[in-house]
Order: sequence, then structure tokens, then C-alpha cells
Amino acid sequence: MISLPERQLFTKLETKIDAICPKFYIDAGNIQVLHEPSEFYQTLKDLIKNAENRIFLSTLYIGKEENEFVNVIRQAMIAKPKLQVFILADQLRSTREFPFSSSASLLTKLREEFPERCEIKLYHTPNLRGLKKRLVPKRFNEGWGLQHMKIYGADDSLIISGANLSRDYFTNRKDRYYLFHDKNLSEFFFHVHSTFAGLSFDCLPSKHGFLPTIEDSLASQFRLEWNNDVPNPLTNSREFIKEASNRLQHLLCSSQDHTYQRDYKRPLTSSYGSSFTEDTQHENKAMDQNSYERTAIVYPLFQCMPVLTGQVQSTEDKVLDLLGNLIMNEKIEWTLTAGYFNVYPELRRQLLKSKGTGEAIVASQQANGFYKSKGPSHMIPPAYQYIAEKFLIDATRMRKDIDVLQWQRPGHTYHAKGFWFTYPGRSTPFLTTIGSSNYTSRSRQLDLESTLVIMTQNQQLQSSFQKEVQLIRQYAKPMGSCNLEKVPVYVKALAALLRKKL
Repeated sequence: MISLPERQLFTKLETKIDAICPKFYIDAGNIQVLHEPSEFYQTLKDLIKNAENRIFLSTLYIGKEENEFVNVIRQAMIAKPKLQVFILADQLRSTREFPFSSSASLLTKLREEFPERCEIKLYHTPNLRGLKKRLVPKRFNEGWGLQHMKIYGADDSLIISGANLSRDYFTNRKDRYYLFHDKNLSEFFFHVHSTFAGLSFDCLPSKHGFLPTIEDSLASQFRLEWNNDVPNPLTNSREFIKEASNRLQHLLCSSQDHTYQRDYKRPLTSSYGSSFTEDTQHENKAMDQNSYERTAIVYPLFQCMPVLTGQVQSTEDKVLDLLGNLIMNEKIEWTLTAGYFNVYPELRRQLLKSKGTGEAIVASQQANGFYKSKGPSHMIPPAYQYIAEKFLIDATRMRKDIDVLQWQRPGHTYHAKGFWFTYPGRSTPFLTTIGSSNYTSRSRQLDLESTLVIMTQNQQLQSSFQKEVQLIRQYAKPMGSCNLEKVPVYVKALAALLRKKL
């Protein structure tokens, strides 16, 4: 049973987040935590196979060799003539291999077969254009910003994750995955998808066409067209950002557009969220608390600095600042995990000033996807190790009860990210964050990110949060007890120099 101080803390935090972003009440039984890449892949395929009306996938990229996955979508569209498919990915990442086979060329086959029912959109950052775009090499050009959201919906269900849609994420690259069955939440995220799709290029079949946004002289299997009623980000980035910001402001500040006071006679109804209980003359505050214990509160957050003017602020920034202040002022026990651990300076400061016990779970060098890669990217794993080591050294120097654990599982890499908050002395978290953001300066300033804050007093869902952390810790060891690979001096220097790009 939740204590009075815990309930007060919960309500205080809820009230503060209410003022920032949209809010949904969801039956806790309609939220499922998935654990393994294979479980994520099978669940995603099942959602697609069972979809009747729409499938929408927002991702960084779909693997260029994912013929099996694309065929699952194709078979669903053949079986159900009214089924529509909407895919949003990043243009730089999806065309990286051009003029050879790429994610874009694979997806174009779907569009070619189902021209009226399949939409493929590729977002391009307004930060990279003109001469700079032509001069910066591929892979490096992705450092100027990406579409990084991971939202996978089918009818009234969706998965929010940090995982991309490629073979390693389906087999041996560990991430996090939350499955929701809720019509209103799915509808909201389809609106999110559609909004960003309206700020992206159409990816269309082109047997004999060219790809002018990449190399003018090379023939391509696809073409990219700007068919939106906003300026093209590559030719008029200033006006593009102005118009994009106008469109996103409503999405980011929905709760402020629908200001309401909590009505305890209908405690689980919000202007945006699901109606979970019906009003009766006999409801009272005791029943209100019982209702809270059957539900979860879900807040969608977004980070989209590249397409916002200075007058509009991303909601993820605001809420993370609230959470950081919470752990600075309350003895909350916290766990943070990030495959790429490099939290931005303000959040780092808040973590190091936290009152309660804390831990950061990071990828070991061997579990980093760039381990022993070719070219300059081979320096990425030791750079992240160095950043994590510095964080642990600072925590020790400040005499904080904070540890850093390294995740390593033979044959697997690590890509999970998110927070868990637990009341002092409790074993099950009451809050978690799930989504695409790594909470880095790069995520904050350059990429499009989507994250959920999930708060609950439901014991079963809290136990699911706890199980998720335990399964992650199963392959994690304190950094101080690990036999760490030595980080070269030049990598340390580069990590300091390029910290905002990592």
C-alpha cells in the first residue's frame, strides 16, 4: 500500500508534468513490457499481421536486407485490401549506401506495388544543406541531425521503443520495448507520425530517375520529392523551421490548449486521454485511489530542437529538468541506462547532486555496436567508456552513493536507454521513461526524439518495471570491478572535443 508521503510526492510530480505536455490514463493491464529482441520482433510482426486499417512505423531506418520484415507488411496488405501503411524514416540514414541497395530502395518496392495505400516519407534535417551537404562524407553527415523516433503502431496498439528495424535489433541487440493497447494513445501517435511526415520528403519509385538531393549524376531506384505545403528544408531552411515550429507547437503544448482542473468524481478522464471510469453518484475519494491503483499515467514527450524556433521549447527538456530536480530534492532511488552514456551537462549535474542512491548502466566496449569497426568509428566505444569512467570518478569524489555498471553479454550489443525511479526503501519503481532519446547533447540539440514518462501506483505494472531492470542487471557488473580496456590519450582528447556530437 502506498504511504501518504509517497502519494503526495506522486501527486505533486503529476501536477507539475500536467502543465507541460499531453496526458493519458491507460489501464495498467493494457501495458506490456517486452524483454528480448526476438520477442519484440515477433510482437511487431503479429501487430502487422492482425492490423485491419493502418500500420504506421516511425524509425531511424529499416535494414536494407530486411526482406522478411517488408514481406510481412506486403502480405498483410495483400490479405486486407483496405489496409494502409505509413512509414517515416531518416533520409540520410536510409540512403547511406546509395547508389547500392539501401533502406530507401527496399521500401520503394512497397510503394511501387501499393501506390495508393503505402506512404514512404524520409525526413531530412534542415541543419545540413548546400555546399556543406555536398562536402560532408556519408555516415559523418548523420552528425548534423536525424529522425530518431521509434514509434510502431497498428490500429489501436503500438510499441514505443529505442530499437530500429533491422536484423540485429530483432536478434541480438538489446533495447527496451513497451506494448500499449489503447485507442486514444495510438490515435495521438498517428497524429505525431503524420505531422512529421508532412515535414518530410516523399520516397517514390524511379527506374530511370535521378536523386538530385544526393548525387546529381547517379541513376537511382527511387526519387525524393518535396510535395508539402511548407518550404523545402534544403532550399529555404529558415521558413521551413518557422512553419514546422508553428505546426509542432500545438502537438507539444496540447495540455496547455486544454487546461482543466482534476475532477475527482471523474479522476481518470483527461481532455486528451482515455476515459477509464464512468461517473457515478456514489464515487468517492477512496474509489478514486482504487482507480489510480488500476491505471498508469502516460506523458508523451518530444525533443525536436532542429525544427523549432526560439519561442518554442521541446517538452522533453522541461520534464527531464523536473525529474532532475526531483532526485536532487528527494531521496529517490534512480537507475539510468544508456547504450551511449553521455548525458548533457545540466542532467549530469543533477544526477551528481542527487540525494538518493543511484546507478548508471552503460554498454561495455564489447557491447557497443561500433566495437572494432573500421575507420574513425572504432574510437566510439573507448570514448563512451572514458565518459562513463569520468562520471564515476566525479561521483566518488563527491561522496555520492552512485555506481556505474557495465553491461556485457556474449554475442550481444546494448542499445537500451531510460530512467526508473523508486521510492526510498521500496523494491519496485513507480516511474520509468521509455523511448528513443539517449539524453545526450546530440539528442537534445540535433535529433528528433520521442519519449514516454509512465507513472503508476499499480503494483503489477511496477513489478514489470522491476523485472525489466533485474533482467538488465543480470548482465551488468560494477565498472570498478571490470577489467577495462585502456583508453588511448587521443581518444580522450577527441571525446572532450566532440562531446556534443556523441
